[in-house]
Amino acid sequence: MIKRNGLAIAMTVLLIGAVVPPAQAANKSGAACKSANAKATIGGKQYVCTKNPIVVNAKNTWVVAECLTSHTAYLKGTTQLSEEKIKRGVFLGQTAATEADQTLSPADREMLAQAKKDGLSLYDTIINTYNTLSKMNKQVRDLACTPGL
Repeated sequence: MIKRNGLAIAMTVLLIGAVVPPAQAANKSGAACKSANAKATIGGKQYVCTKNPIVVNAKNTWVVAECLTSHTAYLKGTTQLSEEKIKRGVFLGQTAATEADQTLSPADREMLAQAKKDGLSLYDTIINTYNTLSKMNKQVRDLACTPGL
């Protein structure tokens, strides 16, 4: 009786293994693929055949879709950080040009100095926030793009 049950279980496992399509078995995160931008759903997760953005000299592999989404967010965040740094530089240039005006009264110079101080404080806060967000986006991207997770 035990031998019969063992044989039945072994046959069931073999039959179930034969039913799984081989294409899906090969499609896992980090596995090689040929057709760029091909899509597959495995275990409820969406995968795309593309180059992994965190792998140097990457070839087309199955990458989880969240990897690409988080990579886009990371790139957007770094662009915003760069733009804010440029805006800060423009603000400093404009302030310097105004400070060079010899016709400013002492009261105007005092107001300009306070406006410069407040403006720089604001830009520094914004830049620090974007810098923190950029680091967080990079960590999320690196986790989402790690093959096998």
